[in-house]
Amino acid sequence: MQNTLSPEKYIRTKARQLPIDKCYINEGWDECGECTIIVCRKHSNNNLTFGIYLVDIFCLGLKDSLYHFNISAVEFDDLMNTLSEQGDFLEIEYPLAHNIIYGAIEFASDYEFNPHKSFQLTQHILEEDTDDIELIEIPFGIDDQPAVVTTDDDPQTHIIKKLTKTAGEGNFLILNADLSVIDEDCEIDEYSEELLGDYSDYSIDELINGLQTHKDNLTKTLGLICELYIRMEGEEKFDELSLKIFALFKNLEITGDYEKEGLEFVPKEQTEHLYYLQALVFNHAENAIEECEKTVKKSPHPIYYSLLTSAYEFNDMHDKKNEVIIKAFDLFPESLSARIHYGYYLFNNNKVDKVEMFMSRFNPIKIAPRQKVFHINEITGIVNLACLFYTQTNYLLMATVYEQLFDSFTDLPEFVYEQKLNAFQLLCKKQMDYLIQIKQN
Repeated sequence: MQNTLSPEKYIRTKARQLPIDKCYINEGWDECGECTIIVCRKHSNNNLTFGIYLVDIFCLGLKDSLYHFNISAVEFDDLMNTLSEQGDFLEIEYPLAHNIIYGAIEFASDYEFNPHKSFQLTQHILEEDTDDIELIEIPFGIDDQPAVVTTDDDPQTHIIKKLTKTAGEGNFLILNADLSVIDEDCEIDEYSEELLGDYSDYSIDELINGLQTHKDNLTKTLGLICELYIRMEGEEKFDELSLKIFALFKNLEITGDYEKEGLEFVPKEQTEHLYYLQALVFNHAENAIEECEKTVKKSPHPIYYSLLTSAYEFNDMHDKKNEVIIKAFDLFPESLSARIHYGYYLFNNNKVDKVEMFMSRFNPIKIAPRQKVFHINEITGIVNLACLFYTQTNYLLMATVYEQLFDSFTDLPEFVYEQKLNAFQLLCKKQMDYLIQIKQN
């Protein structure tokens, strides 16, 4: 009697003798970081044995794999149709599939992540990893750093803990997939001071239709969702809160001029150097750290510490940034800029519950009672932090008030505009979740 090999034994011993047939990968794999790769081998009866490989090219490498043995072309087509319901697949050449799988495994191994145990079998559907395979350069991680993708339901604590150990704090990225409500392909109008626009004259139906019509325009999407959220939550409640919060900022003297009388920054003889450092930090951050460190040592002042903080941040030196923030607040506890930076430090280091009281409920007069004139960067720093705080703590109506307040400021530096855009997108995600929940109920 002829012995019939089990599928597992056949794959281990004979799969590589079958010719490679078609290979597939999910569309957009290089942007989302998650790859589903299918590698097929054809039997002499035209049936297929193939492996399906779930690969994380941002960090974790081969997360899982499975195989199907000796199935017909009809069964394979049915499976592909099922998989395609979750997204389109592209046909690719085998060397690309091979390089992605083995390259991701090698990248992940640098941070002590091993391929899933199923790979002990499914690797035999692939060619051996030798120099005979064409080498293709694949970017792994984000900017060569590992990146872990979290969700609100799965914060990936154990992975972050391991990366802290293997990569080092500040040497990896944390991305929250739940904050990607806006399509990454959305376009932004040319640089605009106001992001939200005025949709107060729109009916609810017009707002909903507008979201479909302008789904590829980020600024319009942000504005339409904001207005729709206000309508659903209650315009009277929103107006009442707005009057209260806007009043805190209404009579402030706000300037963009560092030399404005009453604005307690550096002595006038240092103003030129201040402008030089500011331009260096925001245009050539990689060259700014040494100059900022020298300046802080020679002339310790909150604004110089603030610029050094930004220089470290732009160079992804997060531990150094935090050290400077803590030191600046210890030295200058009454400085508004030092307090604002420390507020962000609390927010970004799992001390969100302390932020509101520390920032005197984001009232600039109570934060800095002796200050008569405020720089626009100080005010937008407070307002941005308030928007982030109330978004994070799910007081979305208050966050929306600060969103509207933030949008009312004009003549902003580009980096502040980017802060505004980021904060609005985070809030927009939660506003949209709220609207979806209302619809479902």
